[in-house]
Amino acid sequence: MYPGDPTTPGYPAYENATRIESGNVPRIPSLPISWNNAQVLFEELGGIDEGRKVSGKTGSRKVRMVNQVDTKVTPIWNTMAAIPGHVKDEVVIVGCHRDAWVMGAADPTSGTVSLIEVVKGLGALLKKGWKPLRTILIASWDAEEYGLVGSTEYGEDFAEWIQEHAVAYINVDVSVAGSRWTSSASPSLVDLIRRSAEEIPHPTEASRTLWDAQTDIGPFLVNQEANISDATIQAKPSVGPLGSGSDYTVFLQRLGVASSDEGFGMTASDAVYHYHSIYDSQFWQE
Repeated sequence: MYPGDPTTPGYPAYENATRIESGNVPRIPSLPISWNNAQVLFEELGGIDEGRKVSGKTGSRKVRMVNQVDTKVTPIWNTMAAIPGHVKDEVVIVGCHRDAWVMGAADPTSGTVSLIEVVKGLGALLKKGWKPLRTILIASWDAEEYGLVGSTEYGEDFAEWIQEHAVAYINVDVSVAGSRWTSSASPSLVDLIRRSAEEIPHPTEASRTLWDAQTDIGPFLVNQEANISDATIQAKPSVGPLGSGSDYTVFLQRLGVASSDEGFGMTASDAVYHYHSIYDSQFWQE
């Protein structure tokens, strides 16, 4: 599989674009089901342990699965804003997707809220006459959950311009889903992220920094407290490598732009984060 519109691999999906038949669409049927339904299927396969084995028995029952997929082509919208800098031909891109599977309180609304707050802060500075050194491009990506479509199509459309002018891409996605701050980045950005995080105050403890939040744990310890505390003490704060799975993919892996991704994630002692489900709600966030 590759990110972006599966019917226009490697080039932007304009309305009049030439599209390939079917595209890069997985051929193995996939359908999320509830635990109640899964439990019945596992029992027919010899129980949970046996049913999860590739070599487990097949059972005597036949399951009829209906997966209705709407494959029509529809428009999507990326929303962009630019703040011209003193060095106009060097651009820092900051982006977050705004589409969600269901309610998306954490993914991506927590990231969208963070991005909006950054924009508010930059707007306040602009009113006072401030101007950034480099041009800042703000992006709200559409259709990320469908395969990083919005950001990928933008990257395919403006590939030459991005490679010539973009100095970094900063991604926000799940901004808050737990207690521990984590960051991943291209090696060239690691030192900058570390130094910046050491200068930013901790969100709840005045005597600590954001960098220190890499060892934070959630409030629900129960009998895990000793083990979690030991593991936290032994853990060394660091900036990890980027893989894929969010809108930095096209910038990092295709266009070669240094990229980063940060956010507060779940630990073993936080409330369970129900990623990509109906339970990713405002009630859970609160």
